[in-house]
Amino acid sequence: MAPVILKIQLPQPQPYTPLTPFYVPLPPPPPPAAAPPTPPSSTSSTPPPAAAPASLVVQLPVSQQGGLQIQQILSQPPQSGTPQHGTPPPAVSQPDTPQSDTANSSRKRAASESNTSQPELKKTKLPTPDLEDQQSASADVDFPEDPQGKPNSFGEPEVWAEQRQQLCETLHHYRAHEAGVYQNNRIAYGLYIDAGVSPKDFFDNDLIITTLGGGKAKNENGDVQRVRDHAIEGRNDTAFRNSLEKLQTILVIVGKKNTNCPVKLNHNFNVLGHFHITAMWYDKSDTCCWMVKLQRVDTITQPWYSVEGSTHTSLPLSVAPNQVCGSCNESTERIYQEEWICMTPGCTSYFKRDGVTIDARNYHYSQAFLNARSQFMGEVPVAVAPYLPDFTAGTPVTDAVLNNFKQGFVCSVCGCCGRQKHWKHWACENERCGATFPMRQQAMTIDEAKAEPEGRLKRQKDFAKPVISVLQYMEGAYEVTKYSFPDEKGDFIGFVAVYKSNKQINLQKNGPDDLFSEFSTMEEGEFHLERKAARASGSIVEKLTQQFSRNYGATYKFIVRTESQSFSTAPEAILRVLKRCTWASEQAVNQHGGLYEVPNELLALGYTQSGEMGWHDDGEKTVGQTVASLSLGGRSTMHFRPKARTTLFGPPKAKGVKSPVLQFTLEHGDMMVMHGCEIQKLYEHCVYSYGKRRYALTCRTMIFDKMVTEEEKQHAMEAGTIPDHAEEFNYDGDAELPLQRTLKPVQKAKPARKTAKAVKA
Repeated sequence: MAPVILKIQLPQPQPYTPLTPFYVPLPPPPPPAAAPPTPPSSTSSTPPPAAAPASLVVQLPVSQQGGLQIQQILSQPPQSGTPQHGTPPPAVSQPDTPQSDTANSSRKRAASESNTSQPELKKTKLPTPDLEDQQSASADVDFPEDPQGKPNSFGEPEVWAEQRQQLCETLHHYRAHEAGVYQNNRIAYGLYIDAGVSPKDFFDNDLIITTLGGGKAKNENGDVQRVRDHAIEGRNDTAFRNSLEKLQTILVIVGKKNTNCPVKLNHNFNVLGHFHITAMWYDKSDTCCWMVKLQRVDTITQPWYSVEGSTHTSLPLSVAPNQVCGSCNESTERIYQEEWICMTPGCTSYFKRDGVTIDARNYHYSQAFLNARSQFMGEVPVAVAPYLPDFTAGTPVTDAVLNNFKQGFVCSVCGCCGRQKHWKHWACENERCGATFPMRQQAMTIDEAKAEPEGRLKRQKDFAKPVISVLQYMEGAYEVTKYSFPDEKGDFIGFVAVYKSNKQINLQKNGPDDLFSEFSTMEEGEFHLERKAARASGSIVEKLTQQFSRNYGATYKFIVRTESQSFSTAPEAILRVLKRCTWASEQAVNQHGGLYEVPNELLALGYTQSGEMGWHDDGEKTVGQTVASLSLGGRSTMHFRPKARTTLFGPPKAKGVKSPVLQFTLEHGDMMVMHGCEIQKLYEHCVYSYGKRRYALTCRTMIFDKMVTEEEKQHAMEAGTIPDHAEEFNYDGDAELPLQRTLKPVQKAKPARKTAKAVKA
């Protein structure tokens, strides 16, 4: 179906804050009103056109699915000056901002509207940096700053970030923690370009030409360069071809170290906006690589990254000349000024002239190719990121809102991407802003907390490999399943005991139901959970834990050392949990005949929907032999596997991991006791949380004599002292309740043939 051609007369563009596009419903389109203008000759070296006259004629073919905000652009009054985000005083709640009305209305609209072309969110993994799949060098690589001074920009980015995780947890169209290209289901959605610019890369107001990632390695000087050809059908080029075919926009982010960017950048990550793919080709220089040409979707408004004081000219729609190859019969655009070249990979004439390979390393793009413009005919996303709704009325935050902003949001004051670091409020991470957004969580019942989203994979059965011995018995009102672990010689080294709760136990006064309700309704000052730095604290590649945490009692180094609140000032609910875990660990260790240690530390963790804690062990040198925990709210599964370097269940592995040997489920009210230091040396475990909300409260015994400094030891001893009034919370396992037997025998998994042979050998 032919596109509708709109011919409009626009006034001379003036600087103003870019507007968010929306969709213009149109009637069935008539035949084109005018043909596109004839493009300039590909061999011409004519310089770019001069500045536009007093008015500018733009022809826009508009699709029925998408379009530009033409009426608002036409009615936009001239503005002067450089648009800036408001900067409020530090540490304020919902501060007033000097933003323009346009920016404010744009953000409020973005908060309420959904993005129909948004990719399906998937759980983010944090792989080891791999230059093979990177569009630009990783932020871990330290490149020198651009030595050449650059002019200031026309404006400031509407969305930006200083740390990569801030960006990835906020933007729906960019969640690549390491690579430059973000793709999902083999479709590209986002692109980050920073240092490592290639000679043929190009950057101006409306057009970006860049090399796709892959084939890079560090040279002897530590610089990243391309050392091998791209695959003709590689991962990144396939994703971009699919995006081109499906009319998917590409969200482009530029880094501060990108030498092609024409202006100075004030942030490490700067969102340029939505672009669409207009050309792809397999280029050949020293190596063969995929190139992509991206055009800004909105070419009418002046981009914030244009040079300050410059005027913006929208070029008319046009196409670059093309030619059909006599060898492969494929049509290719004339990309270079010097001559036309067949760009079809595999063709006998690929980058050849009369059978001789063409050296195009110093070729230049033709002006017709650079000036070519096309109208995007797909659907334009409403916003690049979610903005928090207005909570000033004090209405509770719904589950839908929490799920949408469970990791990141854009500050409506300064535009900074922020991670949700606090359990009960959002706070801008820009130190010069400091805006806070209070959150009153919606009251949640146990059943609501347990509810799992539709489409969740079918619950897997608990299992134990045959080498894990299993014993089931009753303790108090609990059914206990005890799993005993072997070492590399087959000797017993410790156990994990699961205390299975039931409805009777959960309903008791101050029991699991009451504890869950109490933790859910506590004021933030009483029960303040927050995400801690798990890697590279304070750096551009800092990573926060997925779960929210708070430590009580003696200091425990949970990934990163944090301040611990003394038991003497802890909420009563924390002391009740401590006493329940104390009873469970004492019973389990006594039943085994081991040495029991009184817990003096408690780590409280909060999980939102589909949280997890990756593979780890609890083998810190200051931690005793016993770890006990209480689970409240949604269920979780706990998995154990041998460490790769051990000889357990097969020879040591230099690379890769070994298969899990044990999996069990922890539900609301269940307790877990893990005993034995050797388990931490030979095995590791992970936890996957389900449901909408879950608390995991874990107790340990910290060994004061193994602490590094006397100051640390003294603080741990004082904070870990259990107050006298905690005695009234002593727990007996609800021994007076009638016994309820519901457990089924644990499924014994059959060992794989390779594992069986290795163990036998």
